[in-house]
Amino acid sequence: MTDQSRRALLVTLFTSDRLPPMPAVAMRVYQLAEAPDCDPAELAGLLSTDPALCAGLLRAANSCVYGLARPVSSAARAIQVLGRRAVRALTLSLSAPGPRGRDPGARDYWLTSIGGALIARELAAAGDRPAPDEDMAAALLRDVGAELLRRTFPAKWIGLRRAGAHPQLANTAAEQAVFGADHADIGAELLSRWGLPADVTEPIRHHHHPNQLPAGPLGSRAELLWLSDCLMRLDVLADHPKLMDPVLEAAQRDHGLDVPALSAFLTAIAPKVEAFAQALDVGAVQCPDLAVAIA
Repeated sequence: MTDQSRRALLVTLFTSDRLPPMPAVAMRVYQLAEAPDCDPAELAGLLSTDPALCAGLLRAANSCVYGLARPVSSAARAIQVLGRRAVRALTLSLSAPGPRGRDPGARDYWLTSIGGALIARELAAAGDRPAPDEDMAAALLRDVGAELLRRTFPAKWIGLRRAGAHPQLANTAAEQAVFGADHADIGAELLSRWGLPADVTEPIRHHHHPNQLPAGPLGSRAELLWLSDCLMRLDVLADHPKLMDPVLEAAQRDHGLDVPALSAFLTAIAPKVEAFAQALDVGAVQCPDLAVAIA
């Protein structure tokens, strides 16, 4: 990959009519909620300007993902109960671009994206990471570059995936050779142009190779995104022991999950994945029994 071929690819992608539009209200919510002196009433008012976004926020807040004792019925109440950082991350998640409707790629894209996001959130919460919902949002957005490549170069994308070990397993080196950049790099560039900060974009850029980032917050988030992505693909990795072994080792080393504990963890995730898919309004998603892959 050369800088010239990468630049040419980015120009093609970011001037394409297939480029997903920036979610304007979500980005304003994200920026407003980031301010230390954020006014919750102003934040709720901004959310109310986008009824679909507000409805999605309430569906997500009332889902089994959060397990609230009482349902919330307004954006103001959601902010009060969940906190502005969680609402900020949820708003970004709810605005994630991706295939919709009858698009043949929709089911697999949303299954792996949402599943990885929920796995990241649950691992982060169990490990007392400072912002599990922001980890979730980053994980949900991690493959937006893959979707952009698929939309823009459908024939090349299908050929590339068919030539690999499995259509659901990324080959970033092959992507760089064919397109000039890989999907993680492209996704990070898109999100950076939307105005998202480096603590979101850089872990996404390196989530297939987290060791490329130094130890610290960015590196640990990239490792979390890598692990959550792999765990959501265990049914595929089961046929590739060389790829599976590092995943099981990381789950044990970094999260204290041996095989029985990991199996129980994954079983508990499935209903949350399906509930969050409803909150995002992306159609019915059925989570596979990932625990079977490590039984």
